[in-house]
Formats: sequence, structure tokens, C-alpha cells
Amino acid sequence: MNFITHILEPKRLLLVWQGPEGSSRTRHSIAELLRQGDQPVRLRYLTESQDFANAHSEGLTNFPAFRKVDQTYDLGVEETFMRRLPPRSRGDYAQYLEQFRLRPETRISDFALLAYTGAKLPGDGFSIISPLEDVVEPCEILVEVAGFRYNSQLSHANVHPGVPVRFEAEADNPHDQNAVAIFVLDQRIGYVPRQQASAIHRLCEAGSLSARVERVNGRSDRPLVYLFTTLGELASVVRTAI
Repeated sequence: MNFITHILEPKRLLLVWQGPEGSSRTRHSIAELLRQGDQPVRLRYLTESQDFANAHSEGLTNFPAFRKVDQTYDLGVEETFMRRLPPRSRGDYAQYLEQFRLRPETRISDFALLAYTGAKLPGDGFSIISPLEDVVEPCEILVEVAGFRYNSQLSHANVHPGVPVRFEAEADNPHDQNAVAIFVLDQRIGYVPRQQASAIHRLCEAGSLSARVERVNGRSDRPLVYLFTTLGELASVVRTAI
């Protein structure tokens, strides 16, 4: 098991929403959370985006604590989302962090912790994701493989912890010109989440990216695959060691 030792401290996070079964199951970016210095974290809905419109067409009713889309929130934003995580006083808090490959003693801000954990609750479809725009120093993250469970012809035999993966941009992808496919050997296992595809593509072209399968779990009808991904100068060191 790998553990994250270099933390990405972002300035901007995305609030995404995924519709229920029967919808497109696309994760739509509906709002952004902004952090600037010691100022309170702000939330602003992305009302002019196609993602926002698509989410509403699939049944989004906005985040319950921040329902008005025409205003910017700066009171209790970070605290509201942190309540979606278990309290640090819980006896199993270390086990909770471990699934995100974090140690209890790791120095990490609450804002970054939201990004690393996703701040998910079962059933409401909301989660937090970092668009990875702030990678200026070496760091590690877990990246979820999008679309893994929809590939019915995929052989799972080669998809297990420790296996290296490669990324390949698909500029001719009919659904998303920014799509970045993920391969194990010559087999495509899924895609980088849309919200992170642009940054992953840029880092890959710069030779500042390496990744391995870290965790495979979930239900048999909904398997989940996560990649332990190294960004920045550390990536070249990791590739040399393979």
C-alpha cells in the first residue's frame, strides 16, 4: 500500500453532482469553491456553464445548504462540507483516512482534505474534486478511473494494485475533445474524470506524470478503480524506478 507524502494544497475545487441511476451518470461541475489566503472559502455556482444546465435537466435541485444560485457564499462554506466527513475524534478515523492513502499525522488543510476524500455522502450525488490546476510542486493524489464499470468487454485480470498505467489523449473523442483515456498494457480501462482531464493531459505531455493501480473495490455491479498518481518532478523519479 502506498501513502501520500506530498500534499497538493489547491486554491480552487469543484462541486460536482451525479444524477441517480437512469440518468446519464455524468458528473457535472455545478459550483466552484475558492480559497484565497486567510479569507473564508467562497462558493459560487457555475450558472453559465453547460454542465450546470445539464445537471438541472437531470434533476439537480442545488446543494441544500446553498440553494440560491445568484449569490456568492462566504459564510460557513468550508465548515459545511467538512461535516460530510467523519469527525477526527472517531475511533476509526485513521482507517477512514487510509482508504484515501493518507496518514493521521499528515499535515493537510481542511480545504485539501475535501479534495482528497471527495466529501461524499451516500445517496445525494454531490462530491468535491480538484481540477489539479495548482500543481506547482511535486505531489501525489488518487485518481478515480471514470467509466470502468461500463466496459463490459474489459478483462479485469490485469487490473490489480501495482500495475502501471499510461494516459492517452483522445482529441477525436465524439463526447469530449479533452478526453484522456487510461490504459493497462494495450487495454483501455476507462478515462480520467472530465474535471481533471485538461491538467492530466498537460502534465503527461510535460513528462511530469506517472500512475499505478492502487485500489480496486466497490460492488460487483459497480467496481471502482483508483490510481496512485504522482505529479511533478517526482514522477520522473518514479518512472525511473519502474
